[in-house]
Amino acid sequence: MKISDDFNYNDLCLLINGIVEYLYNDKNICLVKSEINEKTVCGCIKEYLDKRFCDSNLSIDLEYNKVLNSYSKKELYGITIEKIRKNKFICDIISNEELIKRYIDKKKKDKDEKKEFDKRFIPDIIVHERNTNKNKLLFEVKKASNDYAKSDIVKLALIKKYSGLNYDYYIYFEYGLEKNDVIVYYLDNTKDNFIFKRII
Repeated sequence: MKISDDFNYNDLCLLINGIVEYLYNDKNICLVKSEINEKTVCGCIKEYLDKRFCDSNLSIDLEYNKVLNSYSKKELYGITIEKIRKNKFICDIISNEELIKRYIDKKKKDKDEKKEFDKRFIPDIIVHERNTNKNKLLFEVKKASNDYAKSDIVKLALIKKYSGLNYDYYIYFEYGLEKNDVIVYYLDNTKDNFIFKRII
């Protein structure tokens, strides 16, 4: 499977459904049933993506924290808690206020809302062409039992708005003990669009 310039919503749905089937198959379901570390589940998802994109120039990387081939780290510029509170990230499963509260609770180290906090970010999984600006998919993966589940929806919106990396799709993937527990939201690269739409 190749991600071409016309990779669209239907292609994305097929890809996500394939990930779910792979994650909950007889071989891999033990990972979610045991509530193993999220990084291990990300590794399982990467296995599937590697197979799907093996005939393309794209790479699937976990926790890729650099920009192109430089030593520069992925960062969000000029982000303060005050600025985050002024944004509206729309997701029909949880209120904007609760989303922002969860994200700030996870990140906040200083009570000064005008002070920049840790601006580095490390995506869970990205699909991209290394050493180019061809950034296709960015995944944040969370298990449903995580105290900060869904806070990464804000992270995805901030990456889109402030990082300048321009992924085609920003994907929030939440999994639970059963296949029916899976929740997937995405944000496309349309400018000024911060309405998350649900796939599953």
